[in-house]
This record gives sequence, structure tokens and C-alpha cells, in this order.
Amino acid sequence: MTFIPPEGVNPIKALLQFYGSNDGWFNGQRSIIPNFDDYYVFWLTGERRIGKTDLMLRLACDLFIHYNLQTMWVRNKQVELKDPSFHADFLNDAKKHGWAPEEWICSEQGVFESKDKEAEQIIKFQSISTFSNRRGGAHPRVIMIVFDEFTADGSAGNNESDQNGVQR
Repeated sequence: MTFIPPEGVNPIKALLQFYGSNDGWFNGQRSIIPNFDDYYVFWLTGERRIGKTDLMLRLACDLFIHYNLQTMWVRNKQVELKDPSFHADFLNDAKKHGWAPEEWICSEQGVFESKDKEAEQIIKFQSISTFSNRRGGAHPRVIMIVFDEFTADGSAGNNESDQNGVQR
């Protein structure tokens, strides 16, 4: 089935609706869509290896492919993003499942359309420790920010989860 962007629908919501049950992996249809119009921040929680990160990676790829919109991918420390194993493996699932073309590459700065110096950036990598470097209108096409490998704790306010694993 081919995705056709509907007019007047938030791109993130449209794609999550298109994914449906996400082939048995982390289900954005069940966990995010019911609350989509009421909340701007979603904490995706659950055990490891259930597809939370892959859902966000697929979404980031499709936001660029179908809407020409970018994603900022945030990790806790810059050293995590500079680790060669992180960027060497980042696109593995996206390429395996056909979410990203083979020519897309990943570096310490993020994901690009190709190795060409003029290639468009699809995903911008950023660490919390240097997050203040990203300001204002410098990133008008960033529609989604993914805080990857972060855990919510009680000090950040209400830490209750609904039956679908979405924290509010």
C-alpha cells in the first residue's frame, strides 16, 4: 500500500494512522493517536526491543520522503553520537525494511541523502549537553524531536502511564 499524504492532517498523525498496528511492533495507532490532539509530548515507554526507536526512525524517514520535513534526534551526551558504532548501525533497520534508500548515509552530524557535500540533511543529531547551540529559526523544517534513550522520572512532574504505555 502506498502512502498518499492527506491534506489538512498533521504529517506525524497521518503517518502514524497509515502505519496502523505497525506489524506487531510498538503500536503508535494504539498508544499515540488516541491522545494526539491533546498532548504535544509523548514518552514512549516499555521493555527493550519492542520497536519504540524503530517507530520513530520510520516516522523520521517518512516525514522527509513524503513531506520534506526534518527530525532532530537527541541523545544524552555528545560522546554517544560520536561513537562509530552508533552511526554505523543507525540506519540498519531503516534500510532493511525499506524505509530509507540505500544511498542515505549516517555520520556524527546525522543522516544525509548521500555522501555529496550538497546532500540534504534528513535527521540532525544533537546531544542534550550542547542543545543550547540549536536556536530560533535555524531549523524551520524540523517537525519532530526524538529524545532517544531517555527515561522519565518522577522529578519531571506527573509520571503516570496509561494502559498503552504513554506517559503524561
